[in-house]
Amino acid sequence: MFSIAPVKFRNMPDKDWFESEDHGLWYYHKPRKSEDMASPDVLSKSLDHCLKPLALHLMKLGCKTLPSCQGHFHDTGHYSTTFDKLMSDSEKIRNEGLRLKNVETGDVFVFQKEDWQLPWSRQGFVEDMLVNEDHEGYLAFTAPDLRLAPHFTDENPGVRCNIEDHDDGFKIEIRVKGKDEKEQCSIWRKLANKVKGKTMRENKLRQMVRKMLLEQNEGLSCPRATQDLKLNTKNRDAAIRAKHIQYGPLNLADEKYWERLADHWNTEVEVAKESLCGNCSAFDLSPRMDDCMPGQTSDPDGVLGYCWMHHFKCHSARTCYTYAMGGPITKDDVSYDWQEREEAKQG
Repeated sequence: MFSIAPVKFRNMPDKDWFESEDHGLWYYHKPRKSEDMASPDVLSKSLDHCLKPLALHLMKLGCKTLPSCQGHFHDTGHYSTTFDKLMSDSEKIRNEGLRLKNVETGDVFVFQKEDWQLPWSRQGFVEDMLVNEDHEGYLAFTAPDLRLAPHFTDENPGVRCNIEDHDDGFKIEIRVKGKDEKEQCSIWRKLANKVKGKTMRENKLRQMVRKMLLEQNEGLSCPRATQDLKLNTKNRDAAIRAKHIQYGPLNLADEKYWERLADHWNTEVEVAKESLCGNCSAFDLSPRMDDCMPGQTSDPDGVLGYCWMHHFKCHSARTCYTYAMGGPITKDDVSYDWQEREEAKQG
């Protein structure tokens, strides 16, 4: 049974979280069943923007992130609009059913209950939210060791950290509280930069290892298209125009593209939207490919990777007619294997 009751931060990891396909202003939840790792590509669409860089980087390092909230500073207008959306949701729940998507896995469920009613009046909801809104943000993750923990100590202004034993090693809880949303976001960004900075220092050692791998792989370097903007653009545009590829959509909200794709695959639009570059077997997100990329490679919709099928830098939230399930590529040895095979084809 789904619930819309507010949940204390500490209890958030005990829930599976869902959002209406019509809006993202409020979350539905039920007791947690899934213990699977969240999909970064799916999760990035619902993560609060201030803590998103930190959460995605922790996932990239192999940590398992738990349900989170950056902490909000909403006003009466926001909560009034939210109540309108919940009223609209309620109408669907009592009739044809409301489609809810699991924010971690992308799985869609239909919630239908004939006697469903909101537990608040409009005034009661707005007043309750304004009084009880917790400005403190929360992010928890599990890790096999405590190497990352020093970055989240209480020495950071506005940050509290709690560490507990966990089946996966340790659970590290981070709480962030600023005086307003701007300061709140600044603290989350500083934490993300500290963790990324540590990773950059560790990369010096990784570079030595990669040098050995390059020698073992006959000097394989970055794919040409990652270093040559003109070639990358040429290959990308060719993939957009080719009738058997149709890379897109350029605008992720282009429903006509998804309808054409669903028709091409003889499936439903919502099913087609789950078959993305981000989970294609030819999509390369390996550490060595990340080093080949120019600067920042992520945005609110996803991350940039390399397509070994069509040889250009493609976006995880897009797709094409030649999609092949089984990805993405996350290990250097698999990436090198793809490159060797592709270069062998080209002679």
